[in-house]
Amino acid sequence: MGRYVEIVIKLCKNEIDEKSFNCFLKEIIAMFCKYAEIKILDSYAEALCCKALDTLLSKLEEFALKAENDTNFDRWFFIWLSRTVRNYAYKYKRIKNQEEILESELYRSDAEDNAEIIFVDKTDDVFSKISSEEFIQKFYSSLDETEKQVVKLKLQGLKQKEIAEKINKSEPTVCRIIKSITEKLKKLLEK
Repeated sequence: MGRYVEIVIKLCKNEIDEKSFNCFLKEIIAMFCKYAEIKILDSYAEALCCKALDTLLSKLEEFALKAENDTNFDRWFFIWLSRTVRNYAYKYKRIKNQEEILESELYRSDAEDNAEIIFVDKTDDVFSKISSEEFIQKFYSSLDETEKQVVKLKLQGLKQKEIAEKINKSEPTVCRIIKSITEKLKKLLEK
Protein backbone atom coordinates (compact mmCIF):
# COMPACT_ATOMS: atom_id res chain seq x y z
CA MET A 1 0.00 0.00 0.00
CA GLY A 2 1.37 3.41 -0.99
CA ARG A 3 1.95 6.20 1.49
CA TYR A 4 -0.82 8.47 0.21
CA VAL A 5 -3.25 5.55 -0.06
CA GLU A 6 -2.67 4.86 3.62
CA ILE A 7 -3.03 8.52 4.65
CA VAL A 8 -6.24 9.07 2.67
CA ILE A 9 -7.88 5.88 3.89
CA LYS A 10 -6.91 6.56 7.52
CA LEU A 11 -8.15 10.16 7.28
CA CYS A 12 -11.44 8.97 5.85
CA LYS A 13 -11.88 6.40 8.62
CA ASN A 14 -10.66 8.85 11.27
CA GLU A 15 -7.91 6.39 12.17
CA ILE A 16 -4.88 8.53 11.39
CA ASP A 17 -2.46 8.94 14.26
CA GLU A 18 -1.27 12.37 15.30
CA LYS A 19 2.30 11.81 14.13
CA SER A 20 1.26 10.73 10.62
CA PHE A 21 -1.16 13.64 10.32
CA ASN A 22 1.48 16.12 11.49
CA CYS A 23 3.99 14.76 8.95
CA PHE A 24 1.39 15.11 6.19
CA LEU A 25 0.56 18.67 7.31
CA LYS A 26 4.27 19.57 7.32
CA GLU A 27 4.51 18.23 3.77
CA ILE A 28 1.66 20.51 2.65
CA ILE A 29 3.29 23.50 4.38
CA ALA A 30 6.69 22.75 2.84
CA MET A 31 5.10 22.40 -0.60
CA PHE A 32 3.28 25.72 -0.13
CA CYS A 33 6.47 27.50 0.96
CA LYS A 34 8.33 26.12 -2.05
CA TYR A 35 5.72 27.31 -4.55
CA ALA A 36 5.13 30.64 -2.79
CA GLU A 37 8.91 31.14 -2.55
CA ILE A 38 8.77 31.92 1.16
CA LYS A 39 10.59 30.51 4.16
CA ILE A 40 8.01 31.24 6.84
CA LEU A 41 4.24 31.49 6.86
CA ASP A 42 2.36 34.64 7.66
CA SER A 43 -1.29 34.50 8.71
CA TYR A 44 -2.54 34.74 5.11
CA ALA A 45 -0.25 31.89 4.01
CA GLU A 46 -1.49 29.81 6.96
CA ALA A 47 -5.08 30.44 5.94
CA LEU A 48 -4.34 29.34 2.38
CA CYS A 49 -2.61 26.16 3.62
CA CYS A 50 -5.76 25.46 5.63
CA LYS A 51 -7.87 26.03 2.52
CA ALA A 52 -5.72 23.54 0.61
CA LEU A 53 -6.26 21.04 3.41
CA ASP A 54 -10.01 21.81 3.45
CA THR A 55 -10.14 21.20 -0.31
CA LEU A 56 -8.60 17.77 0.28
CA LEU A 57 -10.92 17.01 3.19
CA SER A 58 -14.00 17.97 1.16
CA LYS A 59 -13.06 15.29 -1.40
CA LEU A 60 -11.91 12.69 1.11
CA GLU A 61 -14.58 10.06 0.52
CA GLU A 62 -14.12 10.29 -3.24
CA PHE A 63 -10.36 9.97 -2.81
CA ALA A 64 -10.69 7.02 -0.42
CA LEU A 65 -12.71 5.09 -3.04
CA LYS A 66 -10.14 5.94 -5.69
CA ALA A 67 -7.29 4.93 -3.34
CA GLU A 68 -8.76 1.50 -2.80
CA ASN A 69 -9.29 0.85 -6.52
CA ASP A 70 -6.49 2.66 -8.36
CA THR A 71 -3.00 1.14 -8.40
CA ASN A 72 -1.56 4.50 -9.50
CA PHE A 73 -3.28 6.45 -6.72
CA ASP A 74 -0.08 7.63 -5.00
CA ARG A 75 1.24 9.22 -8.19
CA TRP A 76 -2.15 10.67 -9.09
CA PHE A 77 -2.72 12.05 -5.58
CA PHE A 78 0.74 13.61 -5.38
CA ILE A 79 0.06 15.45 -8.65
CA TRP A 80 -3.40 16.55 -7.45
CA LEU A 81 -2.04 17.71 -4.09
CA SER A 82 0.88 19.55 -5.71
CA ARG A 83 -1.41 21.36 -8.14
CA THR A 84 -3.90 22.28 -5.42
CA VAL A 85 -1.22 23.62 -3.07
CA ARG A 86 0.55 25.35 -5.97
CA ASN A 87 -2.66 27.16 -6.94
CA TYR A 88 -3.10 28.47 -3.40
CA ALA A 89 0.59 29.44 -3.26
CA TYR A 90 0.28 31.37 -6.54
CA LYS A 91 -2.78 33.12 -5.17
CA TYR A 92 -0.67 34.10 -2.16
CA LYS A 93 2.09 35.45 -4.42
CA ARG A 94 -0.40 37.50 -6.48
CA ILE A 95 -1.86 39.08 -3.34
CA LYS A 96 1.59 39.76 -1.88
CA ASN A 97 2.71 41.36 -5.15
CA GLN A 98 -0.35 43.61 -5.08
CA GLU A 99 0.46 44.52 -1.46
CA GLU A 100 4.06 45.33 -2.41
CA ILE A 101 2.89 47.65 -5.19
CA LEU A 102 0.56 49.40 -2.75
CA GLU A 103 3.30 49.59 -0.11
CA SER A 104 5.78 51.05 -2.59
CA GLU A 105 3.25 53.76 -3.40
CA LEU A 106 2.80 54.46 0.31
CA TYR A 107 6.56 54.43 0.90
CA ARG A 108 7.06 56.84 -1.97
CA SER A 109 4.58 59.27 -0.46
CA ASP A 110 6.25 58.83 2.96
CA ALA A 111 9.65 59.49 1.42
CA GLU A 112 8.33 62.73 -0.04
CA ASP A 113 7.49 63.78 3.51
CA ASN A 114 10.99 62.71 4.65
CA ALA A 115 9.46 60.05 6.88
CA GLU A 116 11.66 57.20 8.00
CA ILE A 117 10.39 53.86 6.74
CA ILE A 118 10.74 50.85 8.97
CA PHE A 119 9.53 47.49 7.82
CA VAL A 120 8.83 44.93 10.52
CA ASP A 121 8.06 41.41 9.47
CA LYS A 122 5.61 40.06 12.04
CA THR A 123 5.80 36.53 10.67
CA ASP A 124 9.27 35.62 11.99
CA ASP A 125 9.55 32.00 12.97
CA VAL A 126 5.86 31.15 12.33
CA PHE A 127 6.80 28.29 10.02
CA SER A 128 9.32 26.84 12.43
CA LYS A 129 6.75 27.12 15.25
CA ILE A 130 4.00 25.36 13.31
CA SER A 131 6.23 22.59 12.04
CA SER A 132 7.75 21.72 15.41
CA GLU A 133 6.49 18.64 17.23
CA GLU A 134 6.47 20.62 20.48
CA PHE A 135 4.13 23.26 19.00
CA ILE A 136 1.73 20.65 17.62
CA GLN A 137 1.65 18.75 20.91
CA LYS A 138 1.16 21.96 22.87
CA PHE A 139 -1.69 23.01 20.57
CA TYR A 140 -3.37 19.60 20.69
CA SER A 141 -3.09 19.40 24.48
CA SER A 142 -4.65 22.89 24.80
CA LEU A 143 -7.87 21.55 23.28
CA ASP A 144 -10.63 20.07 25.43
CA GLU A 145 -12.22 16.75 24.46
CA THR A 146 -15.06 18.36 22.48
CA GLU A 147 -12.61 20.53 20.53
CA LYS A 148 -10.46 17.49 19.75
CA GLN A 149 -13.56 15.67 18.55
CA VAL A 150 -14.52 18.63 16.32
CA VAL A 151 -11.00 18.76 14.86
CA LYS A 152 -11.12 15.04 14.02
CA LEU A 153 -14.54 15.36 12.38
CA LYS A 154 -13.47 18.46 10.46
CA LEU A 155 -10.43 16.57 9.22
CA GLN A 156 -12.81 13.92 7.91
CA GLY A 157 -14.38 16.63 5.77
CA LEU A 158 -17.63 17.01 7.67
CA LYS A 159 -19.47 20.32 7.46
CA GLN A 160 -20.49 22.20 10.60
CA LYS A 161 -24.06 20.88 10.37
CA GLU A 162 -22.82 17.27 10.16
CA ILE A 163 -20.41 17.82 13.06
CA ALA A 164 -23.26 19.26 15.13
CA GLU A 165 -25.33 16.14 14.51
CA LYS A 166 -22.44 13.81 15.36
CA ILE A 167 -21.60 15.49 18.68
CA ASN A 168 -25.21 16.37 19.59
CA LYS A 169 -24.65 20.13 19.66
CA SER A 170 -26.27 22.99 17.77
CA GLU A 171 -24.62 24.47 14.67
CA PRO A 172 -23.94 27.80 16.43
CA THR A 173 -22.23 25.86 19.25
CA VAL A 174 -20.03 24.04 16.72
CA CYS A 175 -19.24 27.40 15.11
CA ARG A 176 -18.16 28.76 18.52
CA ILE A 177 -16.07 25.66 19.16
CA ILE A 178 -14.28 26.09 15.81
CA LYS A 179 -13.72 29.76 16.60
CA SER A 180 -12.29 28.77 19.99
CA ILE A 181 -9.93 26.28 18.33
CA THR A 182 -8.80 28.97 15.88
CA GLU A 183 -8.23 31.47 18.71
CA LYS A 184 -6.14 28.96 20.65
CA LEU A 185 -4.01 28.39 17.56
CA LYS A 186 -3.58 32.14 17.05
CA LYS A 187 -2.58 32.66 20.70
CA LEU A 188 0.03 29.94 20.49
CA LEU A 189 1.42 31.46 17.31
CA GLU A 190 1.73 34.86 18.98
CA LYS A 191 3.88 33.51 21.81
